Amino acid sequence: MRKDSRDLPLTHKKPNGDYFKVLSIDGKYVPTKEYIYWTSAKHRTKTPYKLRFPSYEVVGFDQTIQDFNLFVEWCHKQVGFSYRGYVMDKDILGVVCGYKNYSTETCVFIPARINAFLISKNKAVKHYTGVSFQQECQKYIVSCSQLNGKNKTLARVNCPVEGYNIYKAEKVRLAKVLAAEYEGKVDRRVTDILSNFENYIDLFTVNPTNKETINAQK
Repeated sequence: MRKDSRDLPLTHKKPNGDYFKVLSIDGKYVPTKEYIYWTSAKHRTKTPYKLRFPSYEVVGFDQTIQDFNLFVEWCHKQVGFSYRGYVMDKDILGVVCGYKNYSTETCVFIPARINAFLISKNKAVKHYTGVSFQQECQKYIVSCSQLNGKNKTLARVNCPVEGYNIYKAEKVRLAKVLAAEYEGKVDRRVTDILSNFENYIDLFTVNPTNKETINAQK
């Protein structure tokens, strides 16, 4: 979930013990940070959204956070929830465990730069992330986005598999930099994955339906 709700107020309890979904601030009703996260997650599991984004077809909204009050209580216990610039993410843990629902087991709060790090933006040759073919030189160009947001060319090679291995090595190096930078500032499971990214990188970069790509790396 990309929206970080950085400027929204945090909720608090009503006299009856329930949490406010919206608050009156300077005469205007403003949704709380928790409510935005909750409604946004629910929206992404509805049929209209799934029709627009087929990758969400199997994504559900777990019973553990169906109740707004329980969701709020869970949020307030999570590392990074109140940090500015953080987003609620279900993918980093969900991809690893194979469980794509929004749930207390998969959702964590991470900085936007970790979120962006896990999204592959490079054009790929036959799903070899980070590898593109350049007609001018008749070689495969290997590139990888750096932590400053800039794209860096790593090599020019003759084989896409070789190129993908170069890309993976750089991506793993950057993951370990992030793990060290955010140690104690995100859920420990997140830094564990980043610290050992060589064991998980294919889950984030390889299309599981592409047997040619998977077999090429064995």
